[in-house]
Amino acid sequence: MFAVALGIAAGTILRRTLPALAVTLGVFVFLRLVIGQDLRSHYLTAVTVIYRFGHAWRHPTGSYWLIAQGLIGPGGHALNTPASFSGAAVNGVPIAEIPATCRALAFQPNLKLTSCLASRGYHGFISYQPASRYWAFQGIETGIFVLLAAALIAVTAIVVLRRDA
Repeated sequence: MFAVALGIAAGTILRRTLPALAVTLGVFVFLRLVIGQDLRSHYLTAVTVIYRFGHAWRHPTGSYWLIAQGLIGPGGHALNTPASFSGAAVNGVPIAEIPATCRALAFQPNLKLTSCLASRGYHGFISYQPASRYWAFQGIETGIFVLLAAALIAVTAIVVLRRDA
């Protein structure tokens, strides 16, 4: 419905078929990408689970959409994880982020470093959207596109009514 309203509005404003098709395709693809990549993850607050670093924890049951995961330092700030950090890392922690008291254990068996970091207040976290929110997300996105389509139809009606015959 949104794409049709966009095409009608573009055709009404531009009065040329091919430019209207190009504008419709470009705006539609751009808007779908922006909504899909940037806005969708913010429709509802993600569920965040914090767990003790180095301890086994259970992944969320069922399907879910992973938003973020990583490590939280003792001050409560998220650490640069290897995915966003180009330097060396041990056990998922960048060497620069390892406290001096634990750095000597960095190249020994992982259990010692993990125990040292856990005792210093390091935690893991995962933020996700559970699959049970699928229909809520569909409803929110449908509402966005219906409102945009209604606005485009209103713009088209105004342009047609104000245009000289």
